[in-house]
Amino acid sequence: MTTQNLYGTPFLDVLEYQPEAAYYGMLGRQPGMGGRQKRFFQNEFQNTYNQYLGNLANQIMSGGAPTQRFTDYLSEQNPMDQYRSMAPSLRGDYGRTSGFAPSTRFLYR
Repeated sequence: MTTQNLYGTPFLDVLEYQPEAAYYGMLGRQPGMGGRQKRFFQNEFQNTYNQYLGNLANQIMSGGAPTQRFTDYLSEQNPMDQYRSMAPSLRGDYGRTSGFAPSTRFLYR
């Protein structure tokens, strides 16, 4: 007996057992993501998954059944908006002043 889900494919269940695959697959579908953003989000999987588990815990503690799937949680997220709304120091952009204040050279005589 196969289970059908909202997307009409039983293969989506695999992503619930391999949440890393769902997460990195979601990142691969993000348009305009540069190298700095990719590196940031590659290190953010555990934080994202912990937030998802927190949402499940809130559902349970409020008396409901934990029905949200990780793939559904990811589809509600907009990682680029989250990245842009963060302070530069939180996303690892601090120390990038070389474009504004180029290094100086000392000319020996």
